Amino acid sequence: MAAGERIKIVIELSYDEQTGLIISVSFGLLTVEEIRRSHKEIRSIMGRARAKFGRANYMVDARNSPIQPRDVMAEAERLGSFLEHPSDRMAIVVSSALAKMQSRRALDAQTAYPQNGEVFLSEDEARTWLLQA
Repeated sequence: MAAGERIKIVIELSYDEQTGLIISVSFGLLTVEEIRRSHKEIRSIMGRARAKFGRANYMVDARNSPIQPRDVMAEAERLGSFLEHPSDRMAIVVSSALAKMQSRRALDAQTAYPQNGEVFLSEDEARTWLLQA
């Protein structure tokens, strides 16, 4: 994926070469194949960001995404967390306090570095948190 290029299926991915910020925005129900494809692409972009910035900053905007089907969630779990390196950071933006609580619980359970992940109700707060030193 080239800088500035966007992939839009049900997930839109973007990567800012200047800041190293990776953003995925989900728009609806995903399929297992979309999860696999996006997971592979996100991991590739995170590798590029680590090579250039020493860490990967990844923001997931899930505000317009409903609760996903069980098979999609199981596949996402099987594929593993994006927080694999101690320097990586991940922010999830959600639309409700309940979604925030559920996302926090998932981060704590699925990642090797749960302290490097945070859940926000505001995109601006998430972006600021990710880009701070």
